[in-house]
Parts: sequence; C-alpha cells; structure tokens
Amino acid sequence: MPEDIYKRIPRNGVFLIDPRTNEEAFEGDPTAVRRNYFGNDLNSAIKSWGLLNGNKGAIVEVEEIVKRILEKLQTEIFELY
Repeated sequence: MPEDIYKRIPRNGVFLIDPRTNEEAFEGDPTAVRRNYFGNDLNSAIKSWGLLNGNKGAIVEVEEIVKRILEKLQTEIFELY
C-alpha cells in the first residue's frame, strides 16, 4: 500500500495534482489539474466555494451539517480542496 496518508501533513495552498492518484504532478503533465487545498480548515474551504458568498447563515449551516456527518461517521477531515 502507498504511504499512509494519515502520517502526512495536509496540503494547504495551490498544487498541481494528478487526478488519478491524487499525488502532486509535474508541470507539463497533460492530465494534471490545479487544486486549491485548505488543509483541514472546513470554514475556509466552504467560504472559497463562492456559491455561498455573502450568505454567512448558509456558510454556518453547511459547516454544521458537515460536522454532524463527521461526528456520526466518527471520523475527521484530513484535507479539503
């Protein structure tokens, strides 16, 4: 099995990624995509979506829904993009 992802530090910032492997890619890779990672900062990730800009109530509501799901599944967010 590849490196245990939970031993890594969550990515934060813009990275060039191979979408098939979710690993960092090299410039010139025709399959690579740029992704903006937010580490495990749920609030920043939700705010960046843009769809909820200016609607603080909706941002808080989405954050609470995700937190309830995580609690029910007894898990944590490792990284968001």
